[in-house]
Amino acid sequence: MAGFTQPEILLLLKLVLAHCLTDFALQPSKWVEDRARRKYKSKYLYYHIGLTGAVTLLLTQSWDLTLWITATHLLIDLWKAYQKRNTFYFLLDQVLHFVVLGTGWLFYVEGRVAPEAVLMNYRFMVYLTGFFIATFPLSIVIKVLTAKWGNGHRQPRTRTTSENGSTAGSPPSVPEDSRWTELKEAGRWIGIIERVLIISFVLLDQYEAIGFLIAAKTIIRFKETDQRKSEYFLFGTLLSISLSIFLALGMKLLLGLK
Repeated sequence: MAGFTQPEILLLLKLVLAHCLTDFALQPSKWVEDRARRKYKSKYLYYHIGLTGAVTLLLTQSWDLTLWITATHLLIDLWKAYQKRNTFYFLLDQVLHFVVLGTGWLFYVEGRVAPEAVLMNYRFMVYLTGFFIATFPLSIVIKVLTAKWGNGHRQPRTRTTSENGSTAGSPPSVPEDSRWTELKEAGRWIGIIERVLIISFVLLDQYEAIGFLIAAKTIIRFKETDQRKSEYFLFGTLLSISLSIFLALGMKLLLGLK
């Protein structure tokens, strides 16, 4: 793809503006709270989606883009309603919205491709299938293969008698278990983002970037004092990176990008 014309960039800016208006300026806190509590039953979820579609159509004058943005926005917001309300999921939600927005815009400016034509496009299906495999399917594979090491961190800790009279050998507190669960959940999403980045780097022939990514993660983990935990994270990281590279090479083979 050569360069983008001014009208095409203008269309992208309109899509970004529509998203910022509907997801921030025109979405009251009451809608967000109700959606988090009532999930798919929240009427405000559908008010928000309807408003998203209306503003997108008003700014872009494109039914194709409006249908794409509205449908994907509904799916993403439904998914987010069932996740914890924290910074990580907020940022992930916004990343997903902008990825979907950019994807729809690219297909639109490259020929106003109809949705059914996109789904029948060979290259698109290779990308879609490959990147999807890198997310949850590989997460499950890695979870199974690292279970032997991961379960070892749930062993009860012995405690000494404290000032309030608690005795040694009492079972681990709920916050400790909860902290480990949250740590593994965060690690799962970090792994997904890591694999998506690695596949993108391989497809773009930017192998140096993979080295920088591995180095950065190694430095972060360097201060870990628990040897067993270090081995667990090291094995998981190497497994994730290896599977990502093999998957990306397979995608390149299918795409004829050798």
